[in-house]
Amino acid sequence: MWLSHWNNVQRCLVLLVLLVLAAPQAVALVAAVDQNGDGLVYPSAIAGYHAPVDRTSSDRPFLFWLNDDQDDLELYESWPHTAPDNADDHPGSLRDLEDITRIVIEHDDWQSLDPAVTQLRLAWEAGDDTPVIRLWRSGIPRCSRSYLEETVIGQRQLASPYRESVGVVAQQALTLPLSLWTAAERERQWLCLLFEGVQAGVATLQVSLLINEEVVETSPPIHLVLRPVKSFYERVAVHWPEEYKAPWGYFRNPPVPELHAQPEAMGVPFERPWYETSDVIVWVHGWIPQDPENYRRTLVFSFETMWKRLWHQGFRGRVIHFRWPTVKKLEMFGLHVSEYRAYKSASALNEYIHQLPDELSVHVTTHSLGGVLLMEAIKQGLTAEQALFQVSAVAAESFDSDDSLVIPGVSESPRSALGHTGYLTETKTPIYTAYNPADITWMGWNAAQRVTKPLAGVTSRYVWVPEDESGSGVRLNRWWLHSRPVDDPHEAMAGAIPARSQALGAEGRVSGVVEAAYNLHHPPFGFQSDHVAMWRWNPQKVLPYSNLILDVFNIPYNDAGLSGSDQ
Repeated sequence: MWLSHWNNVQRCLVLLVLLVLAAPQAVALVAAVDQNGDGLVYPSAIAGYHAPVDRTSSDRPFLFWLNDDQDDLELYESWPHTAPDNADDHPGSLRDLEDITRIVIEHDDWQSLDPAVTQLRLAWEAGDDTPVIRLWRSGIPRCSRSYLEETVIGQRQLASPYRESVGVVAQQALTLPLSLWTAAERERQWLCLLFEGVQAGVATLQVSLLINEEVVETSPPIHLVLRPVKSFYERVAVHWPEEYKAPWGYFRNPPVPELHAQPEAMGVPFERPWYETSDVIVWVHGWIPQDPENYRRTLVFSFETMWKRLWHQGFRGRVIHFRWPTVKKLEMFGLHVSEYRAYKSASALNEYIHQLPDELSVHVTTHSLGGVLLMEAIKQGLTAEQALFQVSAVAAESFDSDDSLVIPGVSESPRSALGHTGYLTETKTPIYTAYNPADITWMGWNAAQRVTKPLAGVTSRYVWVPEDESGSGVRLNRWWLHSRPVDDPHEAMAGAIPARSQALGAEGRVSGVVEAAYNLHHPPFGFQSDHVAMWRWNPQKVLPYSNLILDVFNIPYNDAGLSGSDQ
């Protein structure tokens, strides 16, 4: 009997040992980055929190960009980039912080380690090309990303001692003393570093714990890919044929150009990230210069900055910049020519979006004068999940024909079939608008409507001839020696017929086909009179606007208050 009992005890002991061996073993040293893009960094699971653990792999690495712009100004940034941010040891400004991200190093008991003899070593263990990263000690408790969310905390990171780099990880390893962190910081489970990309490459990063210069523990690897920022988003462009003149340059009706969107690599082709979701945001710019140098500058200052801000908020779909051929010269005449080109470029936007795979959820947004292009594309049947018009320089009466929108004192403008009133009466795409009545841009826009719009260059003028029954009632006179009817509504609205209302981007009362309007002059935005605050201002100040874009598009974004985490 006792022998049988002993055999049962042995079996239980063996089973217990097997269960212990099979159970997940705690790892004392772990390093992690925000691989899943949820705004939190969890090297290992923590009881009471539901955020997933951040684990990279060779086929699911952490992707980040090189910090090779020049964010050394409070507004915008310097151009050209003569002193890239990753060429020195200090973050250049609050804007520069959006080119920096976190590494969290976890140990089950930092306090038990003697900081006098304990070090952390960061080294590349394997890779195709050796990247280079520069690191700083984080000044933010709990390794949060609040340096991107709050101005005061961002300024703390820019102040001594946190602004001084602790070194770079290149072909040689970087060794940091544990005493780099204060006793209070070592009481926590996590130590936090920030890093920027200095040199592109693909490799695995390992953190080792050294005591008396001997390695006692090594973390699982972080698979990291650093590459140029332009490889993260797609670019397409519509080019205007050089032989096509402004519409008022023709004695007969202007020819209609055949326009198509073509890929625009700009030396750095788009590379689809492994994490890409089915959401696509197509971004149509406003009135910007088109010569190569100024176009690159504007792309970096505006769209590229907005891409980074959406990325930090957790957007992991594709973003596509849609370039169309504006004319940034001849003052207001350039504005009218650009408006005409916007109408004509709409078919190319439609064609491009409709060739995207059906399984994608396409969202479209535009800024300022790009609203003309997007409105026309919607009129032509563009289908998207939503369309967001950002402070758009297009007549509000085109979306809503209610007479209450007419500016008091404005003389009666032509209201033929070629006019703005009620131009867009139905849509398959829900329309939203972000407006700012205090935007200083509307002074110029209104002046263009009232003063320069009937003019057509130096030698011509559009006139309204209501008794002319042979056409629309709008004609183009050239030196009073030649006259032709205007039959194209695009030419009429762009050059001949002034808007009777404010711009859509200035008007909060518009309804019609508009589902909702958001006032950017009011909190939490407070854009004051700035037409481009969303990318000109620091990321901490415009965080609510980045969230608004994703809110309108029904795309979840990062908010530590929603996660139940103290990060």
